[in-house]
Amino acid sequence: MENEKLRNEFILKESQPGKIISELSFKEFKVIGIDNQLYILKIFKEQTYIAFHIKEIGDIQNIFYRKGLTIEGFCDLNIIFKYLSIEEIYDLLLESLRDSGIKIIKKENKINLNFIFEVMGKKDDISLELESEKSKIDFEIIKLNEKIKEMESSNKKIKEEFDEYKKIIDEKINITLKNEIDKVQKENEKKIKNLENELIEKEKYINELKKDIGFIRNDFTNLIDKGKIASNIINFGDLYLIEEGIQKNLNKKIKKCELLFRESLERMDSYSLFYERCYNKPFYIIILVITKKGNRLGGFIDIPSKNVQITTNSFCFSFDKQKLIYNTTYDPNKNGPRFSNGFTLGLLYNHKRCYCFDSTNFGFNDEKLFDFEAHRIFLE
Repeated sequence: MENEKLRNEFILKESQPGKIISELSFKEFKVIGIDNQLYILKIFKEQTYIAFHIKEIGDIQNIFYRKGLTIEGFCDLNIIFKYLSIEEIYDLLLESLRDSGIKIIKKENKINLNFIFEVMGKKDDISLELESEKSKIDFEIIKLNEKIKEMESSNKKIKEEFDEYKKIIDEKINITLKNEIDKVQKENEKKIKNLENELIEKEKYINELKKDIGFIRNDFTNLIDKGKIASNIINFGDLYLIEEGIQKNLNKKIKKCELLFRESLERMDSYSLFYERCYNKPFYIIILVITKKGNRLGGFIDIPSKNVQITTNSFCFSFDKQKLIYNTTYDPNKNGPRFSNGFTLGLLYNHKRCYCFDSTNFGFNDEKLFDFEAHRIFLE
């Protein structure tokens, strides 16, 4: 209300000097100008005087456009007003507004206000030129705007200082965190290195223990095996594979072994000595073979004879593959013994060869013979 009062306090110059416009009655309208800008139009009425007051909505400069006219002023614009009173002119202008017979045209620092009206069945118009004028409130607005700009500048400076300070703090925090992270990482790397070294030492110790255990096991097995069998082919601990087959087929254990024949020891050119010592004897026999490539294998014969026979107790074995093959056919061939069960494993004694027609079970097909043995088995 105070602002409205200040805005309307200008003095009528054409009539009754000293009279304040805010004391007059008025009508207020919102009008769209030719430039599509929205304006507020106020028309004030006094007994001998009509004043026009226009303000552009949204104008931050708060500029007002004003003009006041007496009867004489209206007559200068159009002679028809000579025959009308102020009341009739006022009503005529309001009617023109209601009929949208008004145009507002803004030109630089002036506004042209055009009224189109009808008098005695005849249309006519007048054009008023309103001068720009700032109200007293402009000074307050200017001061307020200056204060706002000052505060914005101060806020900007504070924000810049804050951002700079935040940047410095963030850098310090990042540097501190990085130093701490690097420190912890170095400590962890050192701990990991120590643990790795400790693990390596423990693995060495475990490997040494394994070696010691292996030596103890081999020594123990050696005592047991060497007490049972004197063989250049069988290794420490291999005898258990043959014992497993005998245990399954005969439910017995090996008590001891007796060497009947060793090819490398006899150096015979014929096979007759092997037959003489190993066939048609009332005892169990194992045949052990090693090739020149190191493959170690053999077979168990429960009833040795010179005839082909199928027994449920004969079986073959491979030390290298740790494998037992049961229910084999045994053939005391004149060139050397053969075992078969969907495969053939045999010796060609005269050609010094060991052949096999099943590489899956024994790991080879045909290799030169390095040595073979025959042992009598005593069971319990």
